Amino acid sequence: MNNDEIRNIVATYISAKKNLKKLSPEFNWGNLLGDYGELVSINHYGWEQAPPGKKGYDAINKQNKTIQIKTIYSSNQIKFKKGTRADYLLVIEVDDNANWKEVYYGNFEKIRVASSLTKNDEYTIGITTLKKISNNTYSPREEIS
Repeated sequence: MNNDEIRNIVATYISAKKNLKKLSPEFNWGNLLGDYGELVSINHYGWEQAPPGKKGYDAINKQNKTIQIKTIYSSNQIKFKKGTRADYLLVIEVDDNANWKEVYYGNFEKIRVASSLTKNDEYTIGITTLKKISNNTYSPREEIS
């Protein structure tokens, strides 16, 4: 293990976090991947960011429906807390170049019912299962501006 290389990477991350905070201060950038996913999703769909401190959803669409946004990168599952209540769930996948694609966008309850509850009071569902469900789910209509 090379401590200098690790230190340089951490310093780069800290610098990037500061710059991201300047560019988009509405996010705290403590969860780089999650905040990035919320940012690109909210901008792409023209949604409103959820008020600070709101639990269970990340955005509100033009029909005043709530959306929980999950972002994955080389992950085989998503997790969400028991008690999470949103109208819709959006799952996006980010690649090495920060490009993203929609994995699932649809009814949140449909995914909660298909998920497994762990002993940590979290629900979990595999991405393969999520993709299969997505193939049989209509995405909510959005007015994209």
